[in-house]
Amino acid sequence: MLGKRLYSTMVEASWLDALDHVNFLEYQRAADKASDQFWLEIGGEMPSPTARLSFVIVETYASYQRELRLGDAVVIDTVLVGYDQRRVHLHHSVLRGEELASSVQILGLAFDLDSRRAARWTPHMLAALAVWQPRLDATLLDHLMDWRLKGHAVV
Repeated sequence: MLGKRLYSTMVEASWLDALDHVNFLEYQRAADKASDQFWLEIGGEMPSPTARLSFVIVETYASYQRELRLGDAVVIDTVLVGYDQRRVHLHHSVLRGEELASSVQILGLAFDLDSRRAARWTPHMLAALAVWQPRLDATLLDHLMDWRLKGHAVV
């Protein structure tokens, strides 16, 4: 397993479209649940009246390798590809068993809920990000960064 297993679920009937396929947004929704868990693991808190710092996704890239079917067990493994003072680049592997069904990459920002602008990670979060990021082989890192974030790759 590459990264950390952050979320698991089962394909439900509500995920299916009129063609009996899993709707493409459900792959992204499952990856979003893993992003929420990542946020908690680096010290964030879920939205509440007292939370002033949030995590927002500003770019997403998804690719689909295999179809998920009703009843399939699904797990999400997440790698922190890179980060800086305000951004994170996450690579989520959506797996059916050990087979890759989809890859979802996101560029996320720390977000100040008062100013409604990008913010900086807290010192505690920066320390958590430093621990979270694996030391990856350059070839593997290049593979994970197949999406170049439109020239904004975070390393």
